[in-house]
Amino acid sequence: SSSSSSSSSSPSFEDSSSRGCNENQAQARGVIPPRKYPRVNYRAPESDPRLLTSVQDLQNGLRFNVSSKLKALLKGHVFIGVVDAKSSLVQFNTTVHVVSHEVLVKEFFYQQVLFNLGSFYTLKIETPLPVKDLFKAAMSAQESGQGNSAVALSRTEVQNAEESLSALLRDANRRAMLSDYFSIEIDSHGRLQKVPDLLPGYLPLPAALPVLIFELCSSVDWTREQQCFEDVAWALGRAFGMLPRPAQPDKPENQAAAVADVEPSKDHLDAASVLNRKETDLLVELRHVLQNMIFPAFKLQSHFYPPADFMDDRVIVQVASLDNLYKVFERC
Repeated sequence: SSSSSSSSSSPSFEDSSSRGCNENQAQARGVIPPRKYPRVNYRAPESDPRLLTSVQDLQNGLRFNVSSKLKALLKGHVFIGVVDAKSSLVQFNTTVHVVSHEVLVKEFFYQQVLFNLGSFYTLKIETPLPVKDLFKAAMSAQESGQGNSAVALSRTEVQNAEESLSALLRDANRRAMLSDYFSIEIDSHGRLQKVPDLLPGYLPLPAALPVLIFELCSSVDWTREQQCFEDVAWALGRAFGMLPRPAQPDKPENQAAAVADVEPSKDHLDAASVLNRKETDLLVELRHVLQNMIFPAFKLQSHFYPPADFMDDRVIVQVASLDNLYKVFERC
């Protein structure tokens, strides 16, 4: 779902210290000091999961596989604007690049989980949500083709996910690990109470919560420590990486004037106007999140290592060189 996070039926969050979730405005007024991420000196060394060999192996793998070129680009870029729902335009020195923010943001949140394991602030859900209801919502989205996965699930995969959901609700130790290490708190009544606060001022979309629960039930290997940590980190990365999503203009089903050879009525025009306003609002919201939260985090966060295979996968593509453009202008 690409519903806006401002929907009245959406879950609302408050942070773990009950200071309210709009921290950026409060900081601007001088009400509260800015947070330091991650929480420092939060745990005794013997209880810090970041010191586990399995976690350090995952972190070292990210450091080893980094593209220094992409890391430098993200550290030194200037954000130009949003191209569409999936990509943005940035400048680095004298080159201009199209960046797949859809891919980068999931990788970013995945890595933030691994490097800050066990030391998150939390976002408290004001009205706790039954995990079973979130799972059903995710299943409905999958069946209608609006889920987070482009591949339809087999009957066996659905049954396995349902069994994993039951195990999660039965197993207090599993829920305790999610709470202690990942700040995903599910109470004894099966309600989602809290999720981690992965980036100052950033709130996940309401649609992210069903995705998170579904990913925990369908994509996590609970039998192997390192694989489990990696899978849960990816579940959070995919959920938090969901951004406001305007419709793709090249898809006919997303165009307001989809009725051919019909005189447009006032109702048609009103519906088109509402649709256009909604799309505009989503695009404005997407631009705000990317320009003011996501891309600054790419620049400022020391623990972000864009993988080398992003070059081959064309996650970041150079589209122009200002030096070459200047030469063209000189010839003219």
